[in-house]
Amino acid sequence: MDAPQCPADRVDLAYARFGAELVNSGALLEGLRQWAKVREWGPDEVELVARVTNPDMLLNAIAEHRYGGFGGEDGLGEAVLVAGAVLGRRIAEVSQFYSTATTFLTRVVGCRYAGRLDVLEDVAVGDPVLLIREPDNQFDSNAIRVATRKGETLGYLRRTIAKRLSARLERGAALQARTALVLGDRFGPNDRLYIEVKVAEGKGEPDRN
Repeated sequence: MDAPQCPADRVDLAYARFGAELVNSGALLEGLRQWAKVREWGPDEVELVARVTNPDMLLNAIAEHRYGGFGGEDGLGEAVLVAGAVLGRRIAEVSQFYSTATTFLTRVVGCRYAGRLDVLEDVAVGDPVLLIREPDNQFDSNAIRVATRKGETLGYLRRTIAKRLSARLERGAALQARTALVLGDRFGPNDRLYIEVKVAEGKGEPDRN
């Protein structure tokens, strides 16, 4: 007969499950942060996340951590290792994720500047957004601005991701995007807005209508 789980074990399983639910819902980095709260990863926790986590969303989460994250995400190391174990051979896809993926989620950064949080208050899940290249941007020639259909700036794609998408655009790809997740103000400005990006190769310029 199996020994009953102690409270600490149940808490670890709760963090593991909640993290999986967040990843599946599109809150990619927040899901990994919940996994980072697991005190000790055992067979039960690993089996749970392997069973309930959508592998495509998990791959996207690891790519977002690697290319769309910031230095402050260093505490996610063990969570990322667990995700890699769950993904198995698919972890090799991370290095080329933003160069090959046709649909993915990513955060919009820089939302805290110039009244952009006020613009965000009027954004709803499913709203289309514009992805506008800014080759003359003084800070980054690969910059891709994220704006509402009215042209109001919400923020930008992370520099490392924009670089890979810009290369695809130069090869004739087109981008379309919509809001996928809008989180409350208890989350940091760089975590509040996720968009879904779709890439069509060889279709010309991005859709800006």
